[in-house]
Amino acid sequence: MGQSGAAAREYVLDLRFVDPSFALTRHIPWRCIWTALALTAATGAGAMWYAAETASRPRHLDLAAEVSATLFAGATLAYLAVAVRLVETVALHSLHGRVAVLEYRGGVGTLRRIRPFMRKLGAHVRLAAAARRSTRAEHLRDELREHYRLKEAGVLAGETYDASKARILAQH
Repeated sequence: MGQSGAAAREYVLDLRFVDPSFALTRHIPWRCIWTALALTAATGAGAMWYAAETASRPRHLDLAAEVSATLFAGATLAYLAVAVRLVETVALHSLHGRVAVLEYRGGVGTLRRIRPFMRKLGAHVRLAAAARRSTRAEHLRDELREHYRLKEAGVLAGETYDASKARILAQH
């Protein structure tokens, strides 16, 4: 969980302890965007320079053409970097421990593509909420056990488990 490039793990998740609201985030690579825009402006300036050179000296176009082509290539690569570095994340957190128990990351369009699954999963979480224990103390104890089980399964790191345990015990 939370590690970029981590291999997907299979584990069973008890939906009784999941917050029904999804955490949707989008990381936007602003430096790449600003670089792409600057290179686009420079490409436009280079194209204007090329047009001016063509009008005044039609035989000496090599430098102006090379500069324009290089700037255009740089702008294209910067826009590709924006597309590759934009990351959208959908996460489910535990109800009281507030730890991510399920996280899915992808590129552009991930949030749009995963919405049908999120609707179905949200319905299952709401159904599972009806099966929660009758008292808050019992529910908190069960959630703590679920967190321990996920830690033992390797889904939660030790520090993450300790932080969620402290949050749960603070509400007990």
